[in-house]
Amino acid sequence: DELRASSRVEGQLEKAPVECLKCPGYEDQLKAMKEAFDADVDALGKLSEGLEGELKKNVDTIASLEDKLLKSQNDFSVSEAARASLLVEKQSLEHRQADLETSNLAETAALK
Repeated sequence: DELRASSRVEGQLEKAPVECLKCPGYEDQLKAMKEAFDADVDALGKLSEGLEGELKKNVDTIASLEDKLLKSQNDFSVSEAARASLLVEKQSLEHRQADLETSNLAETAALK
């Protein structure tokens, strides 16, 4: 809307006939249009600053989320490594238990 208002002011200035430059009140109209145009420029500047601030916040939020994701992936990798280690230990204990059962059966058979 602000850009359209600025374009309208510029368009009106370009369309003004040369003889209007001599009309009474034309300078006041021109001054009012220039003030409106300047106000539009100021409003656009403030809007731009607000958008830049919002963009910076979004960039910071994305960076924070990426850091959290990386930490989560690292935690998962550590968890997976611990799980794999426990699985190897479990298999080792199962083999040890099977060896003990075999040994126990052999000793029981020898005692009979």
